[in-house]
Amino acid sequence: EKAIEQLSPQQRKVYELVKMGGCTYKKAARIMGISPLTVKEYLVTTNKAIRNYMISHMDSTFLVVIIISLLSVVY
Repeated sequence: EKAIEQLSPQQRKVYELVKMGGCTYKKAARIMGISPLTVKEYLVTTNKAIRNYMISHMDSTFLVVIIISLLSVVY
C-alpha cells in the first residue's frame, strides 16, 4: 500500500481502476479521459515503481528465497 501511495494521482487512479476495480484499459481510459495506450503506459510505469519499492524495502533473506523460487520454476 505504501508503494501505491507514492504514485502520481493519475497512476494511482489507473492502478485502482484496472488492477483493483477490474476495468478494461478501454473503460479506464474512458473514465479518465485519456487514451487506452496512456492507461497501458501508466500501468507499466506503476508496476515498475511498485516492484522497485518492494525490492528496496524487503529483507535480503526474503529476496534470496524469491530468487531461488523463481529459478527453480525456470529450470
